[in-house]
Amino acid sequence: APSVAAEAAYLIATSWSEEGLRDSAAAWLEQAMALRGGLPERLALADLWLEPGDAAAGRRVLGLLGGLSTTAAVGLGRQNAVLQSRLGWAYHLAGRPDSALELLQVAAPRLRSDLWFIRWGAAALAAGMPEKCGDILLDLVDHGPLLDPHATRLLEAVAEQTGKARLLEEEIKRRLDGWAVREEGPARDWGAEPAQWQAADGFRLHGFFLPRRAARGRRPGVLVLRDFAAPLSSYDSLLVGLNRLGHPVLLMEPRGVGRSRDTTTCAPYAWVGREARLRASVVADVRTGLDALGAQPLVDSTAMVVIGLRETAGLAVEAAARDPRVRALAVITPRPAPTEEGALRAAVERLRAPAYFQTAPEELDFSPVVDALYRATDPKRSRLVDCQTSGSGAELFQRDPRVRAQFAQWLRETLAPPAGGRP
Repeated sequence: APSVAAEAAYLIATSWSEEGLRDSAAAWLEQAMALRGGLPERLALADLWLEPGDAAAGRRVLGLLGGLSTTAAVGLGRQNAVLQSRLGWAYHLAGRPDSALELLQVAAPRLRSDLWFIRWGAAALAAGMPEKCGDILLDLVDHGPLLDPHATRLLEAVAEQTGKARLLEEEIKRRLDGWAVREEGPARDWGAEPAQWQAADGFRLHGFFLPRRAARGRRPGVLVLRDFAAPLSSYDSLLVGLNRLGHPVLLMEPRGVGRSRDTTTCAPYAWVGREARLRASVVADVRTGLDALGAQPLVDSTAMVVIGLRETAGLAVEAAARDPRVRALAVITPRPAPTEEGALRAAVERLRAPAYFQTAPEELDFSPVVDALYRATDPKRSRLVDCQTSGSGAELFQRDPRVRAQFAQWLRETLAPPAGGRP
């Protein structure tokens, strides 16, 4: 059927795009458009065509999307904002700043992506509004250092055009100080210590370590792979709960998240176009994280637990399947991309450890995939647990004591020493 062929072509294009092979991805997207021609295909092709970042790219995308009304996709929810954002950026590249600003000031806040806030700021600057550009970018500094080279150049232009370089520097410092307090405050409340170590390729990784409080006796270490969007404060119930069960815990920040950032991987959006390479890097990074955790006092490095949440759940699955030290895996409201499903199924089948799958109402779209992953494990030792609590990821442990209790019970049973074994 044409719809099946179109979906296959779309997924092949996505795989090529994640490998960074733009021309191959574009060819498959054009084939998908010929078969189905829907909005998803057009938006994906627009993203590829916009990458050169020049006027010709803008005009080309306006030709692709310009015939679509930005109200045509209202019934598609988030896709309307995606359409507005791509049109807005195309107008900016094509030298029409007023049209760009009109669309981006509506779309960027709805997308909640740093990338689109930076592009909104660029449109404001091009429209002769440097102070507006500065305000937009300063709001991003509230979430941590602004390491994107494009954003840095925009701030330099704002300083030059407004003549307020010193005031801008002072405001950036004030906001970064506030961010540090918000990030470090929860960690201090947990009794956590900042941790950093080096990945195999030299990238500097960061996290927070909660040591075992008992005076003696080793316990399995737990590595929690932080998701891409949730604030640090949302992890308190999960991390402190694990620590109170007697486990040393490492909250690891993957590349592009928290303090594990640099100008090459400044934020989660920096993964776009190189998802496959960065996924492989983070899977390898988890091994170094387990090494760092295992080197801490009172950690049983032969029996580790890995937990992934939302965007990092699939990464946790792949890492656990490759490391014989992992005795248990927990996957909390996973959000696997369609292109990941096959690899995750294969990883789960290789997994020697039992797995815990937590789902939630907000993640129902992913339920068929999660169910398939669960069925690929040993059902006698693994669990698939639903809840009716709103939210996803770590916040479920904050909002629902049953979520905490069920997971704690499974973990105790899974890590219990065999009868007659040492405690």
